[in-house]
Amino acid sequence: MKKHKKKYLVALVVMLLSAGTVGARAVFANGDVIWGGESNTQSISDSLDKLSLNIKQKKDSISSLNSSLETVKRDLETSNGSVQTYKNSVSGYESQLSNLKAQLASKDNEIAGKQNEIAGKQNEIQQKIAEIQQKIDEGNQKVAAKQAEFDAKQNEFNAINQQLSESNRKLGELQNSYSQKTSDLEKANSTIADYAAKLEKAKNEVNNLKQKADRVVSENQ
Repeated sequence: MKKHKKKYLVALVVMLLSAGTVGARAVFANGDVIWGGESNTQSISDSLDKLSLNIKQKKDSISSLNSSLETVKRDLETSNGSVQTYKNSVSGYESQLSNLKAQLASKDNEIAGKQNEIAGKQNEIQQKIAEIQQKIDEGNQKVAAKQAEFDAKQNEFNAINQQLSESNRKLGELQNSYSQKTSDLEKANSTIADYAAKLEKAKNEVNNLKQKADRVVSENQ
C-alpha cells in the first residue's frame, strides 16, 4: 500500500509540472487540486503545499484507519481466541454431555431392569398376599364354624344348667318336704308310742281288774 501511495504522489507532481509548463488546464476528479493553467512558480508551490497538506491529512486518516484496523485485528484475534476457548469449552461440554447421555442410557437400562425386577417382586408379593388372604378366609370360616359349634354347645350348656338349677330347686323343695314329713312322722310316732303305752297300761289295768274280779268271784262261791 505504501509503494502505491509513492507512485501516486510522483505521478501527481509530474502532472502538475507538466501542466505548468505547457499551460494546460488540469482538473482532478477528487476535487482536491484545480489547476487553471497558471505559469508562475508561486501558484505551483501553493498548489503543491495544498496537495502536501491534503496528502498529510489523507496519510493521517489512513494512519488512523490503520490504527483502528490494528485495534480491530487485535480485538478480532482476541475474539477468535475467545471463540476458540468457547469452542473448546463447548467441545468439552459436548463430550461431558455425551458421557452423561451414555450414563443416563445406562441408568435407564438399569432402572428398566430394576423396574422389571420390582414388577416381578410385586407380582410375587401379590400372589403371596392372595394366598395369605385365602388362608385367612379359610381360617375365618373355620373360626365361624367353631364359634357356631361353641355357641350351640354354650346354649346346650345353658339349657342343661337351667335344668340343673330347676332340678336343684325342686330337690330343695323335696328335701324341705321330706324334712317336714320326717318331722311329722316323728311326731306321729311319738304320739303312737304314747298311745301304745296308754293302751298297754289300759290292758294291764283291765287284766288287773279281771283278775281281781275273778278272785272276788272265786271267794264268793
